[in-house]
Amino acid sequence: MTVWTGILLAAGTATAREAMWRTLAWAGVLLAAVLVMAVVIGLSRSKGKNDAELADDQENPAGFSLDDLRRLHRAGKLTDEEFARAKARLLAGMGAGEEAEEPEEPPAAPGV
Repeated sequence: MTVWTGILLAAGTATAREAMWRTLAWAGVLLAAVLVMAVVIGLSRSKGKNDAELADDQENPAGFSLDDLRRLHRAGKLTDEEFARAKARLLAGMGAGEEAEEPEEPPAAPGV
């Protein structure tokens, strides 16, 4: 017999079976409330961004940093021309357009 069952029986308000079911029902309500709170907290943490992440998104909406571009270029995923264009775009988007290097024209093919 649980404490609550004993209290309810002592008060003379319910039989042992009714007291047990009331206790289980309230335990279920409490458990459901805890689970709902855990889900809400988990969703708010995963969806919410902190101030640093928001600032990064505003500075670089493309999602790439100069280091990312350099790694792609070194890995051979970007050609020299693609790297130069992406770098110029990235620097122009960060407000450093005056300092951004203009991409060099590729050398003309010998027979053209």
